[in-house]
Amino acid sequence: MTVTGDQDIVARFDGSDRVAVHSRDPFRVMAIAHELGYSLQHFRFTTGGTPSRMIFVRDDSPTARHRAAWTDYYIQSLGSWRAGCWPPNVPPSAIDPEKAAGLRLAVHLHEKYRLVPPMLVLGALCAGSPLLAWNAWGSTVPVAIFLALFALSGFALLWLPGYSRKVYTRYLADLERFDQEQRFYPPNTEQGRPA
Repeated sequence: MTVTGDQDIVARFDGSDRVAVHSRDPFRVMAIAHELGYSLQHFRFTTGGTPSRMIFVRDDSPTARHRAAWTDYYIQSLGSWRAGCWPPNVPPSAIDPEKAAGLRLAVHLHEKYRLVPPMLVLGALCAGSPLLAWNAWGSTVPVAIFLALFALSGFALLWLPGYSRKVYTRYLADLERFDQEQRFYPPNTEQGRPA
């Protein structure tokens, strides 16, 4: 079943251990899931307007349960899941919950695949292009193209891991900043729980 509106999405995260969701708006689903105390376990990209498939598992850490309790409180009292992560008077530099969901997806994919697919492609290009250049020896243009491909793929093989680590670290820092800045708990609380 494909979910569309916020109420449909919220209803799917009912406290179950595992939730599967199909949606054309995956970042919104991931943002709501995070606020309701779920973490992404599996994500399948789709194209052509078909819904993306996501599988979430309930995060039972104290921080996630606390966040979920507040989100549930805001949904019940204000009708909005965004009230805790996107309160009034948010500074202009703040990270939107859906952008944070995109960052979470990038971190998830980085941790799951660790650059294996692009490194395999680059390795194949780097290994295969000299063989193709040798096979096309005598034709100036194909040899130049294959040797340029060899040089570019070799450079990318050396450059990509460091760049990927740098971006991954920046995404983690942005997610930490999102979690620090966006928490909005009203003063009428009792021991850090919704009143």
